[in-house]
Amino acid sequence: MLGGCSTLDNQFSQQPQSVLSQEDAIYSAKQYLQMADSAPAPQRQQYQLQASNKLLQNNLTSQASHTLSQVDNNALTPQLSFEKELLNAKLALLQRAPRRATEHLKRATSYMNPNQAEAALQIAYYQLAAESYERMTLPLEGAQQRIQLASLLTTADARKQNDQSIWNDLEGLSPNQLQNAMSATAPGSELFGWLDLAAITKNNSRQSSQLMTQVNQWQQQFPTHPANELLSSGLKDNLTAANTSDVKQIALLLPTSGKWSGASEAVRNGVFEAYYQDRDAGKVQANITVYNTSQGDVWQVYQQAVNNGAQVVIGPLTKDNVKALASHHNLTVPVVALNALDKANNAPKGLYQFALSPSDEATQAAQKAWQDGHSQIITIYPQGNWGESINQIFTQQWQNMGGKVVTSLSFPPNERLSSSIEQLLDVNQSNSRSNQLNSILGEKVKTMPRRREDVDAIFLVASPQAAREIRPLLKFYFAGNVPVYAISSIYNGIVQPRENRDLDGILFCDMPWVLSHSSSITNDKRQAQQLWPSNYRRYPKLYAFGMDAYSITRQLNRMTALPQLGIKGRTGTLSMDNQGVVHRQLQWAKMQNGMPRQVRS
Repeated sequence: MLGGCSTLDNQFSQQPQSVLSQEDAIYSAKQYLQMADSAPAPQRQQYQLQASNKLLQNNLTSQASHTLSQVDNNALTPQLSFEKELLNAKLALLQRAPRRATEHLKRATSYMNPNQAEAALQIAYYQLAAESYERMTLPLEGAQQRIQLASLLTTADARKQNDQSIWNDLEGLSPNQLQNAMSATAPGSELFGWLDLAAITKNNSRQSSQLMTQVNQWQQQFPTHPANELLSSGLKDNLTAANTSDVKQIALLLPTSGKWSGASEAVRNGVFEAYYQDRDAGKVQANITVYNTSQGDVWQVYQQAVNNGAQVVIGPLTKDNVKALASHHNLTVPVVALNALDKANNAPKGLYQFALSPSDEATQAAQKAWQDGHSQIITIYPQGNWGESINQIFTQQWQNMGGKVVTSLSFPPNERLSSSIEQLLDVNQSNSRSNQLNSILGEKVKTMPRRREDVDAIFLVASPQAAREIRPLLKFYFAGNVPVYAISSIYNGIVQPRENRDLDGILFCDMPWVLSHSSSITNDKRQAQQLWPSNYRRYPKLYAFGMDAYSITRQLNRMTALPQLGIKGRTGTLSMDNQGVVHRQLQWAKMQNGMPRQVRS
């Protein structure tokens, strides 16, 4: 009986699972613990582990830790001992202790060989092992665990996501590290194929023709390798006109005066930080010249930069300037624009568009909510072109997947939202029915207001200030247990636990710069805070934006030649479509005690 109901089945299933609110998770855990009270061993321990799992799924670490400590190890079967160690590893990861997680995983293997466990437990083991190594900055070991995981995954989406994670791991290795790893790996093995492809792209990232030649040779050598799925749509004649292997002059076009000067300063600082890291590592000997686009014609500024010897241009920053530059279809030097056109197909050749676009976020929010098992959703967004555009993108993606938008609320700025939220959730109708009943009966009848029951999730587009008002109102009007999905606009990236407690429970996507605790990102953020404390506090995300803009400039040929092989950036995993638009794959977090806590995508 126990063998057929693994504790971790739900957590690591590849099928959509409904996301519980913290209140529902606690209630569910209590139900399991009540059943445990009257159950004999080892079923008692099974229920305790299931309760712990429910709590861990919702980042309730202190409650989960207490529950796990109550489990009697002497009454556990080998499989339950294995499962308990996996849960302890999951707890350690949530507590940001990856080394302790690997210790629990090692202990788990003393109870059971992972490859002899049922499929859900094998998936759990290798997933946890991969994440632990990745958080310990051991990308090669993480990739090895993910290769083991790959054979267990049965859905195309899960396999593709895992393959991209393998690639992201290997992207973090230097050419020397890749070569050393290949020397210690059996030629022809799956790992060797991954390492060989990574080495090819790393060594030829700025030599288009050589890169394509070697990738074609790799495909002939590894025709059935899973990495071919990432290459399939990338092997096209889609190369940039620039040879970025020998760039000596880079032009940075920014509005350094006027109303955009603060944002411009943050982007500039990020660009130069990434540049100095490259220069100190001996990877570049180029010079960067900043040109002010606040006054005059941006086309003239571009021409001035070209005449001064610029071989690649970063910028301009504002949408109007990008439009103006795009209207000229004779770009002699490639441009990594820091904004996007409304219609990508209007872009001339050589114009690449990189923006912190909310459209990617809206699409990923819809995908996340759908993967979590929801189908009936309410959308809440601000009035105006920005909010309406994001809602439209989300709605289209949602409906394309088969979901239904039950109703929507477009709220005006600077207006109290209590009555609007009440109407949105039909609580006012419940009160009206109660008043009608009182009138019919001629006496006051005690009733409990209720919200509408035809929704299972909410999509929220809002500023941090508006979100802090809306989330408590949703709870007040009986929708506190309905999962809320949001884009990054609800969180400004500044750590403010007291102010952000009102956001607790909201799931949102954001860039690694905001959510990741990797040593490289932590060091970069510390440097920015020390050098430019005031500007960084106002524009923390634009600093990362500038760093990634520089990285794209250095890898233009690789990104255009092999767009499916995204590069790991600070604003997300970056990939380029055939229109030259850079897309970002973001990470997911859940607000807990006013702090974002990463969750599995």
